[in-house]
Amino acid sequence: MLCPVCGQENREGAQFCAGCGGQLGIEPRAAVAAKPTPVEMLKRHRLAIGGGIGGIVLLCLGVVCIAVVALLVLPSLGGRDEILLAFPNGDGEADLCLLKLGQDQDQGTLLAEGVQSTYLSFPLIKDGVYQSRIGGSYGAFLPDSDRLFLWYRLDDDIVIQQMRIGDAEPIEVLESGADSLAVGFFIKPGLFAVRENMDGQARCHVAKLGQESEQLAKADYCYFSSDGSALLYKDESSRGEATLTVVDIARQKEEVLLDEFEGLGSTALSSDGSRVAYVQEDGGEYQLFLMERRSGEEVEVTDEVASVYFFGFPPTGRELYYSIREDEDDDEVQLYALSESDQPIAEGIEISLDFSPDGRYMYYVVRDDDGQGTLYARPVAGGEGVEVAEGEGVMFEAVRTSPARLLVVVLEGEDVTLLSADYGGNAVVELWSGDDVDLRDGAYLLNNSMLYLRIEDQGDGEDALFVTPVDKDTGFYLLEDWDSIQPMALSPNNRTLVFSAVEDSGDDPVLYSVEVKDGAEPVELDDDAEGLVNAVFTSDGRYVIYTAITGDDSDDREVRRVRADGGEEYETLYEEATLVDARWADRNTFWYFQ
Repeated sequence: MLCPVCGQENREGAQFCAGCGGQLGIEPRAAVAAKPTPVEMLKRHRLAIGGGIGGIVLLCLGVVCIAVVALLVLPSLGGRDEILLAFPNGDGEADLCLLKLGQDQDQGTLLAEGVQSTYLSFPLIKDGVYQSRIGGSYGAFLPDSDRLFLWYRLDDDIVIQQMRIGDAEPIEVLESGADSLAVGFFIKPGLFAVRENMDGQARCHVAKLGQESEQLAKADYCYFSSDGSALLYKDESSRGEATLTVVDIARQKEEVLLDEFEGLGSTALSSDGSRVAYVQEDGGEYQLFLMERRSGEEVEVTDEVASVYFFGFPPTGRELYYSIREDEDDDEVQLYALSESDQPIAEGIEISLDFSPDGRYMYYVVRDDDGQGTLYARPVAGGEGVEVAEGEGVMFEAVRTSPARLLVVVLEGEDVTLLSADYGGNAVVELWSGDDVDLRDGAYLLNNSMLYLRIEDQGDGEDALFVTPVDKDTGFYLLEDWDSIQPMALSPNNRTLVFSAVEDSGDDPVLYSVEVKDGAEPVELDDDAEGLVNAVFTSDGRYVIYTAITGDDSDDREVRRVRADGGEEYETLYEEATLVDARWADRNTFWYFQ
């Protein structure tokens, strides 16, 4: 089942999208994602663009419908109470307006007129380290800043804009008619990285805060180093030759690394842009090379081998890792670090590799002849690998919780177990286990200590919500025996969860709140909606502001407010409206692993 909001493929029967958190089973014209919860699916957060390990994932796209407004007065939250709204403008178009909560439309700042919704999601990188991801339809506030980013479709083009709160109007970053578009933002030094794919070619642009974008390259492909300092791009000719060029972004200086080079395969760029690795193919054999940009020194990393499976650099380091099969007759592949190339780090039938978000640890799964996989954690600086878990299936993700933890799902037949370890692979704790169940996904807040696991019973298909600390085996079932459950927001003090749920198949979803403690009973907040798009707590935690779907048309939306304890009936704040984003609501954003 495709999500009508972001285009993510979901399993049949799913109630909510694994890609953006939006509700499924609604016609696309009614599926508005005002502020879809950004999603961290398993392994999606690794910083790679263009096939190497390291670099930046820039991805995008999907078309959504529009929503729209009329307003009641609310008390100001003070300081950070800006909201981004979409007002209808006929024919499926909208006007975007920046307001303080409680202002009428004509009191706000008109940002764009007659635009169409498009979904965009992109990572935020600081000092080469992945921080988080923002996304949604129309735009979003940059966390912990006075910046607003906008994206929308205007006629046949996608427009990206940036704006400082208080300025008269936004500044255009890029207007693109590309087949696909990818974006990343480097918090430091405050730089947009944009890649367009048009007619099989890539165009790479950069834009500083407060400036329009500048095209740096037009090539067959291009990607950025994870600290935003360098751009690597490749041009291929009809004769099978290629030119590889690196751009120093700050100095706007180009350097040709390989010119009219035959057999150039995949490439990778180190996090600081100082090292370039590449593969050359010759007669069905492959050789891996490493080039030091500053000295010009080039190293033959391998002799000619049967296969180079992967190679690249950690998010914040210069060490080169690679996996090869030396001869076609070899049963096993070997994993190496360049500085330790005399002995492999690991050998197995299959090997997969990833890194912690801070780049300090590497994780690799080695599969043996019997199909068993074993997960190891190892410091990037060197040392012995620590065995974390083994099983028929082993999946993992290092998440930015507090404390930071490595989450591991182990599959053994019908049994599913969720383990947690520190980033180094030590202090392993079993958080949850079950049989004849499906661990659908998990949700967490950045730098928070709790996980919310959605668990589906394979027998009756009913959902449960299991809550557990990230590093202790003291979890409990907060909700059980529901047709579907979707966590939506957590109060500022982390004690109250707001969620959308369907009790019985065929019912409309209902908005609930529940205290996050064992034995707590849910409180019904709103049962008068056909769907629920998003929800945020006010900064004092007393109220929940959310978007309700009231019908099938694109303007059948309302932004409502209700007391979090259910003490009052909801009130409609904006008719025919969708709240796109709220500036005070950073901490309400759930992240997902699956």
